[in-house]
Amino acid sequence: YKINLHENQIVISTGGRDAFNTPIYRNLGYYHFNGTSWVYPEYFKNSNILFNVMDAVINPSKPSEIFFTNFTPIDGGKGIYRMNNNEFEKRYVSTGGWLNRSIGCTFDENNQLFVSVSGVNSDRIGFYLYNSITDDFNLVAPLTGRGVQKPFTKSGILYIPSPDFTGGGLLVYDYKNTPASTGDDRFKILRKNNNLPADGVVSANIDKNDDIWIGTRIGLRIISNPSSFISEENPQAEPIIIEENGLGEELFRDSSILQIEVDAGNQKWISIDDGGVFYLSSTGEQTLKHFTKENSPLPSNSVTDIKVDNKTGKVYFVTLDGVMVYQGDVLNVTEDFGDVLVYPNPVVYSKYKGNVRIRGLAEKTNIRITDAAGNLVHQAVSRGGYYEWNLNNHRGVRVASGIYFVLMTNADGTDTATAKIAVVN
Repeated sequence: YKINLHENQIVISTGGRDAFNTPIYRNLGYYHFNGTSWVYPEYFKNSNILFNVMDAVINPSKPSEIFFTNFTPIDGGKGIYRMNNNEFEKRYVSTGGWLNRSIGCTFDENNQLFVSVSGVNSDRIGFYLYNSITDDFNLVAPLTGRGVQKPFTKSGILYIPSPDFTGGGLLVYDYKNTPASTGDDRFKILRKNNNLPADGVVSANIDKNDDIWIGTRIGLRIISNPSSFISEENPQAEPIIIEENGLGEELFRDSSILQIEVDAGNQKWISIDDGGVFYLSSTGEQTLKHFTKENSPLPSNSVTDIKVDNKTGKVYFVTLDGVMVYQGDVLNVTEDFGDVLVYPNPVVYSKYKGNVRIRGLAEKTNIRITDAAGNLVHQAVSRGGYYEWNLNNHRGVRVASGIYFVLMTNADGTDTATAKIAVVN
């Protein structure tokens, strides 16, 4: 259902919900890749507790520690769990039946743990904050609402999607990097009156431009500058308009947006309920790739989580039928070049008829490709850390067999890189 990455470790949770409310019991825990092998904790094999693990995360300040949530109304089984070296240590907030249901976990930049919670006093939503000194969770429930999704944070602001058609939305909570002190906190809930297509927000994420991408049950919206709009009376989100057959059309209109992930190049990975995964340009106006179970090893067209490992470029697609990993081209992207790699190289037409990929580029890269005599055959500007060349020259004709030189500079010309491509037609 969800995946968490930390350095060379991976944790996969196995739970689920029907209609974002009813537990899907598989009676499984989490699976942990500890850097060398996969571990399924003995605790889940020998327990009499019914498990529906909705989320599991590694503590960045103590990587041997994993927190997970068990979404169930069964007292003594529900709640938040702390494991150490995959052995049970403590369970928190484990009573109340359908009240105080813990869903998703996230650590912020200061390693403070937040857990989203619904059903507080039956009709409120909010979060638990972990206090490592008292080894307990404090509850903050500022808003009337119903179900919640996994939260995320950035720059002292907590985001909690709420997927309910009535009373849902996106809770934007500014805790000013001092979550234990609530006196100066501010918050706002974004709903249909903020130009969302529906109150029910299923997913959200914030990109490198501080634009919040909001996925609802029936469409997608973007709103900018979260620290500013919290103070606005009625901030308005905007749709993405793409050109389709010469006409403007709203991107993902009437689609349920299950997950949104942003890579190091600010491109977006977006999963659609029963529609697979779309890889979009940074603005969303161009579809770079579209993965489905019909054209890829995806086991399901409903992907419940996506995570990008920016160190390796790997993209993890999580479904209720298994996990697939795709080797992407975007690694850590900065203003300067990384380890530039051209592949495949050489390009032998009888064996490969696709584009040549160049990765390890700067955030903005000016590209010139010449033949061995120095004649310019192709030029372009790449944004997002990688580029694909279709081996055509500036006239749209495939280049002849030979050696081609790739000359690259970053945006301000302070860093350069070169590469060679061998073409065999």
